[in-house]
Amino acid sequence: MVTNAYLEKALSWTAIKADDGKALQAYALYLRGCYNAMQDLEYLKELDIPSNLRLMTFKLSYKLRDKWRTAAHDTMVRTRHIINSQGNGPYEVKTLLGWVVNGPLNTCTAMDVSGPPAMMANRISIADLGELIIRQYNQDISEREYEERSEMSDNHDMAEQRTMNLLKRFRKDESYALEYKTFMDDVISKGYAEKVPQEQLHRNDDQVWYIPHHGVYHKQKGKLRVVFDCTSRYKGTSLNRELLQGPDLMNTLIGVLLRFRQEQIAVMGDIEAMFYQVRVHDNHRDFLRFLWWLGGDTSKPLEVYQMKVHLFGAVSSPSIANFALQRTADDNTERYDEEITETIKRNFYVDDCLKSVPTAEQAIQLTKDLKDACFQGGFVLTKFVSSSQEVLASIPEEHKGKLVKEMDLDKEQPPIERELGIHWDIESDMFIFRVTIKSRPPTRRGILSTVSSIYDPFGFLCPFILKAKQILQELCKTKLGWDETIPEEFSKPCRGGSLSWISYAPSKLTDA
Repeated sequence: MVTNAYLEKALSWTAIKADDGKALQAYALYLRGCYNAMQDLEYLKELDIPSNLRLMTFKLSYKLRDKWRTAAHDTMVRTRHIINSQGNGPYEVKTLLGWVVNGPLNTCTAMDVSGPPAMMANRISIADLGELIIRQYNQDISEREYEERSEMSDNHDMAEQRTMNLLKRFRKDESYALEYKTFMDDVISKGYAEKVPQEQLHRNDDQVWYIPHHGVYHKQKGKLRVVFDCTSRYKGTSLNRELLQGPDLMNTLIGVLLRFRQEQIAVMGDIEAMFYQVRVHDNHRDFLRFLWWLGGDTSKPLEVYQMKVHLFGAVSSPSIANFALQRTADDNTERYDEEITETIKRNFYVDDCLKSVPTAEQAIQLTKDLKDACFQGGFVLTKFVSSSQEVLASIPEEHKGKLVKEMDLDKEQPPIERELGIHWDIESDMFIFRVTIKSRPPTRRGILSTVSSIYDPFGFLCPFILKAKQILQELCKTKLGWDETIPEEFSKPCRGGSLSWISYAPSKLTDA
């Protein structure tokens, strides 16, 4: 019975992981106890313990301090015998793993007097190696279309209903209707869109999508832009949900603005209808269908059109357009100076180009070369403005910014141009802020709305906005609702929800 008990416990021990030092130590102690008992008790010597367990009794350390893997490694490589070398030659070390040779070896140089082998005869230069690697990479990992096939339900009726709903707005607002029709006629006449061929009208292979559209007025410009609603859902999906957004290739706003303030002469321009300059592959245009009346005549039946270019509202358009712009720079590195290609890569924020150079002469040459370089990729850089009247005088009238175009450079001062949401006083070359505090309810929501309405990417106005943020922080501690009237002690600096002290923010900021 004693024999069976010892043997059963030894063989049925719980599985032990290599990193479990405590469990290994316990098992080692048990085996060592079995060995000691066998020496003291004669009848235990008859235990039929497997030979591997007998050996393990002395292999396992029962005084483990480190993990078993570390202890085992130290045990195995522990030096048992050394045969020293003669001079600086190699020496031998015997470990539990066997003999190991350490030390330096004599070197010799062999010369092959026979002809070069076939592999060496075809060796390439270092200069060609890079090109070979790129060529092989392009063969193995070429740019291909995303091959997953998306199945889109037929949403023609939904798009038709959305388009017909425009008629109500057209009847109420003739100005809106005129601007809307002018915009759509411009899109079609410039070749950005085309009528769907008759033979493709009734395509029903789940590879067609109709995009509703609506008009949006620009707050500052008061100009209508027709936006294609790529987020419109039908049967659980939308165009933007199926599109891949692509990588963010835009320069950071702060980086562009800081580089804009580096030199003495500042120049600004923007790409005309940037997204519309990048074509869509023929196979993908059926996903960009929309409905419109021929010639804007709402008395006629709706026609089916499709976009030939990337459009505003598609989640993929910014990445694709920026890739095309950067590719334009890469394709023209040998034709233009490095400054031109680097300007295209580093001084654009979406379609706005902001650049500064030391002298007016450099700015004049830059605008010419930059405009020509962008045109190589199909982009029209226009609406130039500059802090230098000499530079402005060199720009053709049709390529000047709208606010500069109608003024007399000899008599009138340059106007103020909005630059990425910040106002830029061209004549003084300063950033300015026009803060209009609207009256809002004295609530958490009202204060937050006021603070959030101030566009200040540089943080120039932080000293004036910080007080409002402190008030919001204190109000959060009171656990007031968003639309509850704030207590009296917080309402003094807030006149009807307006933060009056923000009005005292400096209107102009120089580079000082």
